[in-house]
Amino acid sequence: EKTYTFRTHPQVVQTLTAGGLNVLSLANNHIMDYGPEALQETITLLEMHQIHHTGAGSNLAAARSPAIIEKNGIKVAFLAYNNTFPLEFNATPTQPGTAPGNASYVASDVKKARSMADLVIVSFHWSAELLKERKSYQAELAKVAINAGAHLVVGHHPHVIQGVEGYKHGLIAYSLGNFIFASYSKRVQDALLLQVRLTPSGLKSAAFYPLNINNHQVHFQPQPLLAEEAKRVLEELQTLSHPSTTLEISPTYAIIDF
Repeated sequence: EKTYTFRTHPQVVQTLTAGGLNVLSLANNHIMDYGPEALQETITLLEMHQIHHTGAGSNLAAARSPAIIEKNGIKVAFLAYNNTFPLEFNATPTQPGTAPGNASYVASDVKKARSMADLVIVSFHWSAELLKERKSYQAELAKVAINAGAHLVVGHHPHVIQGVEGYKHGLIAYSLGNFIFASYSKRVQDALLLQVRLTPSGLKSAAFYPLNINNHQVHFQPQPLLAEEAKRVLEELQTLSHPSTTLEISPTYAIIDF
């Protein structure tokens, strides 16, 4: 028995397209809440609206397949993995579900995606809710991805901000917190928007913008944080980040150049 099971009306997909979202990760601990039929309905709906997806599918091979987009002559491949319970949500060679984030799959998939695209971005649904300190396996798995050729690793699931780490040619954002999320809890009201500049050879820069996602104030429409609140979030981000990674902090954002 799960505490929460999530679904939404199919018309909500119009909000995604209106917001300009064209790639989604389906690798999470709720995508199979209503079974394989609901997963397939989700996939069909996204494809009808030209939204790319990765991280879940009709079988293991489909779940591990990258979503590839091309923008300004640069091909970017996206991969996504689920490292949370229930394990029954994981796809098998013959059953639908999410892509399990084990190291061998990640390394193999990233190398294959790297041969198909200029850049590779990997997301993981991992860690534990409300945990600000990253777990050791997160760093290990993220570095497997970057060692295999990924340029950016982004994590989600904790609902709170975890730190960032520059590693070799890549960047790891362990958790950005929530974005548009149906919660009024004060414990999950800090969040970041990550903006990266990409070139065919890799990352150029990464900027982190603190967001106000207090739904009592913004009503599910995230807004930039300003002044002292922005400073507080950015200073906490620096504290949580790997000691080798230094953020250049301005009044409303923090940046890392590569």
